[in-house]
Amino acid sequence: MGLGCAALTHTEYFPTYPNRLTPEQNGAGLSSPATAIALLGTGGAALMLLLLFMAVTSSTSAELIAVSSLLTFDIYKNLHQAERHLPPARPGLALRHRHLRPRPGRRLLHLQTSSSSI
Repeated sequence: MGLGCAALTHTEYFPTYPNRLTPEQNGAGLSSPATAIALLGTGGAALMLLLLFMAVTSSTSAELIAVSSLLTFDIYKNLHQAERHLPPARPGLALRHRHLRPRPGRRLLHLQTSSSSI
């Protein structure tokens, strides 16, 4: 996008035409939105906001999955198993145990899945 910004600086569609972006504006990351606006108009600005939103939600999702994995495997395997005087859990034991144990609120679903395999 930076090269596109340099190429489109001298067109009338560039947001700051006839001026260039200042070094402060480039340092703030405004070259990508300026390029998108020059190519796509105001829709380009909306697409840049959408792109930013998707990047932030993707990063947040990855962080939540990482924290969930750390809590499950470090706390469950080490603390919970030690309190019950059980041998160390195998890598897939926590996930398998969660899926196989019937819960009171899920009995109907459990019965449906077991009857469909007959």
